[in-house]
Amino acid sequence: MRYLPVATEDRFEELQDGRVDLMCGATTMTLSRRSLVDFSLPTFATGATLLYRKDGPQSFEQLEGQKVGVRAGTTTEAGLQAVLDAHQFEAELVPMPSHEEGLKQLVTGNLAAYFGDGAILLYQWRSSPDRDKLMISTRFFSNEPYGLALARDDGSFRLAVDRALARLYRSGQIIDLFHATFGSDAEPSDLVKALYTLNALPE
Repeated sequence: MRYLPVATEDRFEELQDGRVDLMCGATTMTLSRRSLVDFSLPTFATGATLLYRKDGPQSFEQLEGQKVGVRAGTTTEAGLQAVLDAHQFEAELVPMPSHEEGLKQLVTGNLAAYFGDGAILLYQWRSSPDRDKLMISTRFFSNEPYGLALARDDGSFRLAVDRALARLYRSGQIIDLFHATFGSDAEPSDLVKALYTLNALPE
Protein backbone atom coordinates (compact mmCIF):
# COMPACT_ATOMS: atom_id res chain seq x y z
CA MET A 1 0.00 0.00 0.00
CA ARG A 2 1.26 3.48 -0.92
CA TYR A 3 -0.12 6.79 0.30
CA LEU A 4 -0.05 9.62 -2.23
CA PRO A 5 -1.02 13.26 -1.63
CA VAL A 6 -3.69 14.69 -3.93
CA ALA A 7 -4.73 18.29 -4.55
CA THR A 8 -8.31 19.32 -3.86
CA GLU A 9 -8.69 20.75 -7.35
CA ASP A 10 -7.82 17.59 -9.34
CA ARG A 11 -8.42 14.75 -6.87
CA PHE A 12 -11.24 13.21 -8.88
CA GLU A 13 -9.14 13.26 -12.05
CA GLU A 14 -6.50 11.30 -10.11
CA LEU A 15 -9.08 8.57 -9.51
CA GLN A 16 -10.42 8.64 -13.05
CA ASP A 17 -6.91 8.34 -14.49
CA GLY A 18 -6.04 5.43 -12.22
CA ARG A 19 -3.23 7.23 -10.43
CA VAL A 20 -4.91 6.52 -7.08
CA ASP A 21 -7.33 3.74 -6.16
CA LEU A 22 -9.06 5.12 -3.08
CA MET A 23 -9.34 8.64 -1.71
CA CYS A 24 -9.26 8.70 2.08
CA GLY A 25 -10.25 12.16 3.15
CA ALA A 26 -13.10 14.48 4.06
CA THR A 27 -14.94 14.13 0.75
CA THR A 28 -18.60 15.06 0.63
CA MET A 29 -20.78 12.73 -1.40
CA THR A 30 -22.99 14.56 -3.91
CA LEU A 31 -25.02 13.38 -6.88
CA SER A 32 -22.94 15.49 -9.26
CA ARG A 33 -19.73 13.94 -7.94
CA ARG A 34 -21.24 10.49 -8.38
CA SER A 35 -21.30 11.19 -12.11
CA LEU A 36 -17.48 11.32 -11.91
CA VAL A 37 -16.53 8.78 -9.23
CA ASP A 38 -18.08 6.16 -7.00
CA PHE A 39 -18.33 6.26 -3.20
CA SER A 40 -18.12 3.76 -0.38
CA LEU A 41 -20.58 3.39 2.44
CA PRO A 42 -20.82 6.68 4.35
CA THR A 43 -17.95 7.27 6.77
CA PHE A 44 -19.05 10.43 8.58
CA ALA A 45 -21.79 13.07 8.69
CA THR A 46 -21.27 16.70 9.52
CA GLY A 47 -22.20 20.16 8.27
CA ALA A 48 -20.49 23.41 7.41
CA THR A 49 -20.00 25.80 10.30
CA LEU A 50 -17.73 28.60 11.47
CA LEU A 51 -14.65 29.04 13.63
CA TYR A 52 -14.28 32.44 15.29
CA ARG A 53 -11.77 34.31 17.40
CA LYS A 54 -13.07 35.00 20.89
CA ASP A 55 -12.16 38.67 20.52
CA GLY A 56 -13.97 39.12 17.19
CA PRO A 57 -17.41 38.56 15.64
CA GLN A 58 -19.10 35.58 17.27
CA SER A 59 -22.19 35.08 15.13
CA PHE A 60 -22.89 34.72 11.43
CA GLU A 61 -24.86 37.96 11.34
CA GLN A 62 -21.85 39.91 12.67
CA LEU A 63 -19.77 38.92 9.64
CA GLU A 64 -21.28 41.47 7.28
CA GLY A 65 -18.44 43.42 5.67
CA GLN A 66 -15.83 41.08 7.18
CA LYS A 67 -13.35 38.65 5.61
CA VAL A 68 -14.32 34.99 5.89
CA GLY A 69 -11.88 32.25 4.91
CA VAL A 70 -12.82 28.95 3.26
CA ARG A 71 -10.82 26.10 1.71
CA ALA A 72 -10.58 26.68 -2.04
CA GLY A 73 -12.03 24.13 -4.47
CA THR A 74 -14.48 22.48 -2.06
CA THR A 75 -18.25 22.13 -1.84
CA THR A 76 -17.94 24.27 1.28
CA GLU A 77 -16.67 27.22 -0.77
CA ALA A 78 -19.77 27.13 -2.99
CA GLY A 79 -21.91 26.54 0.09
CA LEU A 80 -20.58 29.62 1.84
CA GLN A 81 -21.41 31.80 -1.15
CA ALA A 82 -24.92 30.32 -1.22
CA VAL A 83 -25.37 31.05 2.50
CA LEU A 84 -24.22 34.65 2.03
CA ASP A 85 -26.60 35.08 -0.90
CA ALA A 86 -29.49 33.57 1.05
CA HIS A 87 -28.94 35.98 3.96
CA GLN A 88 -28.57 38.90 1.54
CA PHE A 89 -25.53 40.50 3.05
CA GLU A 90 -21.99 40.98 1.89
CA ALA A 91 -18.89 39.41 3.36
CA GLU A 92 -15.57 39.00 1.57
CA LEU A 93 -14.99 35.34 0.78
CA VAL A 94 -11.25 34.55 0.94
CA PRO A 95 -10.21 31.16 -0.55
CA MET A 96 -7.44 29.42 1.39
CA PRO A 97 -4.98 26.82 0.05
CA SER A 98 -5.31 24.70 3.22
CA HIS A 99 -7.21 24.55 6.49
CA GLU A 100 -3.96 25.11 8.37
CA GLU A 101 -3.40 28.37 6.51
CA GLY A 102 -7.00 29.36 7.17
CA LEU A 103 -6.55 28.93 10.91
CA LYS A 104 -3.26 30.81 10.80
CA GLN A 105 -4.95 33.76 9.07
CA LEU A 106 -7.82 33.62 11.56
CA VAL A 107 -5.53 33.61 14.61
CA THR A 108 -3.45 36.52 13.27
CA GLY A 109 -6.58 38.60 12.66
CA ASN A 110 -6.51 38.61 8.85
CA LEU A 111 -9.86 36.78 8.85
CA ALA A 112 -12.92 37.40 11.00
CA ALA A 113 -13.98 33.74 10.73
CA TYR A 114 -13.12 30.52 8.95
CA PHE A 115 -15.86 28.44 7.30
CA GLY A 116 -15.54 24.69 6.91
CA ASP A 117 -16.96 21.26 7.63
CA GLY A 118 -17.65 20.90 11.33
CA ALA A 119 -15.54 17.75 11.77
CA ILE A 120 -12.53 19.35 10.08
CA LEU A 121 -12.85 22.54 12.11
CA LEU A 122 -13.23 20.54 15.31
CA TYR A 123 -10.00 18.66 14.55
CA GLN A 124 -8.14 21.84 13.59
CA TRP A 125 -9.39 23.66 16.69
CA ARG A 126 -8.54 20.84 19.10
CA SER A 127 -5.04 20.44 17.68
CA SER A 128 -4.25 24.17 17.47
CA PRO A 129 -1.81 25.69 19.99
CA ASP A 130 -4.09 28.76 19.86
CA ARG A 131 -7.32 26.91 20.68
CA ASP A 132 -7.92 29.07 23.77
CA LYS A 133 -8.26 32.08 21.45
CA LEU A 134 -10.86 30.40 19.25
CA MET A 135 -14.43 29.14 19.46
CA ILE A 136 -16.47 26.93 17.16
CA SER A 137 -20.08 27.71 16.28
CA THR A 138 -22.87 25.24 17.12
CA ARG A 139 -24.82 26.32 14.03
CA PHE A 140 -24.69 24.21 10.87
CA PHE A 141 -25.36 25.59 7.39
CA SER A 142 -25.29 22.42 5.27
CA ASN A 143 -25.48 18.64 5.20
CA GLU A 144 -22.07 17.05 4.47
CA PRO A 145 -22.10 13.23 4.27
CA TYR A 146 -18.58 11.85 3.76
CA GLY A 147 -17.54 8.76 1.86
CA LEU A 148 -14.35 7.26 0.42
CA ALA A 149 -14.13 8.06 -3.28
CA LEU A 150 -13.03 5.42 -5.79
CA ALA A 151 -13.17 4.90 -9.54
CA ARG A 152 -16.53 4.11 -11.09
CA ASP A 153 -17.54 0.72 -12.48
CA ASP A 154 -15.38 -1.38 -10.16
CA GLY A 155 -18.00 -3.17 -8.13
CA SER A 156 -15.60 -5.76 -6.71
CA PHE A 157 -13.27 -3.14 -5.26
CA ARG A 158 -16.15 -1.11 -3.85
CA LEU A 159 -17.52 -4.25 -2.18
CA ALA A 160 -14.12 -4.92 -0.58
CA VAL A 161 -14.01 -1.34 0.75
CA ASP A 162 -17.59 -1.54 2.03
CA ARG A 163 -16.89 -4.87 3.73
CA ALA A 164 -13.92 -3.37 5.58
CA LEU A 165 -15.99 -0.38 6.71
CA ALA A 166 -18.94 -2.53 7.79
CA ARG A 167 -16.60 -4.67 9.90
CA LEU A 168 -15.24 -1.55 11.59
CA TYR A 169 -18.78 -0.42 12.40
CA ARG A 170 -19.97 -3.84 13.61
CA SER A 171 -16.92 -4.41 15.83
CA GLY A 172 -17.01 -0.97 17.43
CA GLN A 173 -13.41 -0.32 16.36
CA ILE A 174 -14.64 2.79 14.57
CA ILE A 175 -15.00 4.46 18.00
CA ASP A 176 -11.31 3.82 18.67
CA LEU A 177 -10.50 5.52 15.36
CA PHE A 178 -12.80 8.40 16.26
CA HIS A 179 -10.98 8.93 19.57
CA ALA A 180 -7.59 8.64 17.87
CA THR A 181 -8.64 11.43 15.50
CA PHE A 182 -10.55 13.82 17.74
CA GLY A 183 -9.22 12.98 21.22
CA SER A 184 -10.20 10.54 23.94
CA ASP A 185 -12.62 13.03 25.50
CA ALA A 186 -14.54 13.61 22.24
CA GLU A 187 -17.70 11.65 21.45
CA PRO A 188 -19.48 11.11 18.13
CA SER A 189 -22.74 12.97 17.68
CA ASP A 190 -26.04 11.09 17.69
CA LEU A 191 -26.12 11.49 13.91
CA VAL A 192 -22.68 9.90 13.50
CA LYS A 193 -23.59 7.07 15.90
CA ALA A 194 -26.70 6.39 13.81
CA LEU A 195 -24.57 6.37 10.65
CA TYR A 196 -22.26 3.75 12.17
CA THR A 197 -25.22 1.61 13.24
CA LEU A 198 -27.09 1.82 9.92
CA ASN A 199 -23.98 0.94 7.92
CA ALA A 200 -22.83 -1.97 10.09
CA LEU A 201 -24.12 -4.25 7.35
CA PRO A 202 -24.15 -8.01 7.99
CA GLU A 203 -22.14 -10.30 5.73
